[in-house]
Amino acid sequence: METNCGYESSGGTPFGPAARHDVRSPCAFPRSEEKVGVRGRPGERGFTLIELIMVIVILAILLALALPGYLSTRKKAYLAEAQQTLQEMRQAAWQHYVEKLTFSGVAVSVEPTDNWSFGYSECGDDQCTMIASGQPGSPVADATVIVTLYYTGAASVVSSGF
Repeated sequence: METNCGYESSGGTPFGPAARHDVRSPCAFPRSEEKVGVRGRPGERGFTLIELIMVIVILAILLALALPGYLSTRKKAYLAEAQQTLQEMRQAAWQHYVEKLTFSGVAVSVEPTDNWSFGYSECGDDQCTMIASGQPGSPVADATVIVTLYYTGAASVVSSGF
């Protein structure tokens, strides 16, 4: 049974009075053989340029918020790595001082890590300086951490290049 879907009786639109009230009516939806896209219009598919730009902007904002925290955490991890080894060197130097009452002659070899090389500098009677220097090509290549241990047991720590 062919129906005119109320084109003539409702002013020429496919959504006549019968089509609006009864979804089972053959006139309830447009008769289109085209595929309906994402937007619900025939032939339209995918995302618009504005939608893609908005997603990129949102991701850039999230990255801008997260990046400083990530970099700060990385810096702290590199510094903690150096400080841990320097603490071990400091304990060895202090042990040497307790036994000999001088820092002269402190010679504990410390293996370099991927990021740091370590050494003693200026170990005299009443103080000893330990240095951690960033390895060339590492993320901390320009960084230096210096610990000076005094005969009183006090220590000073200076870092630069971060």
